[in-house]
Amino acid sequence: MTLGNISFDPKKEYMVINNEGNRFASVVFRKKKVVLFLIMPFGALNDPKELFSKIGTVQGKVGWNYLLEMRDEIELDYVFEMLKQSYDLVGKN
Repeated sequence: MTLGNISFDPKKEYMVINNEGNRFASVVFRKKKVVLFLIMPFGALNDPKELFSKIGTVQGKVGWNYLLEMRDEIELDYVFEMLKQSYDLVGKN
C-alpha cells in the first residue's frame, strides 16, 4: 500500500508518522503492547470492528483522537486501512 511521501520521526518513547510535515499518527512501543494513535476529528474514523477507542485531545491543538492497543495478533490489513483514513483526512493537508 502506497501512502505518498511518508516519513517516520523516532523519538525516545514513540515514533511520529508524517506526510510532508503533517503528523497523522503516532506509535508507542511498550513492553507488552504497541499503541497506535490516530489524529483525526471525532466521528471521522470508520471502524466497523470497533477496535479503536475514542480519546480526548492530549496535546492541545494537535492531539490523538483514536487509539488502538495491540497486545495480541491483530489483522494488520485492517489496522493499515484505519491508518490510511487518518492519512487521507490529515496527512494530505
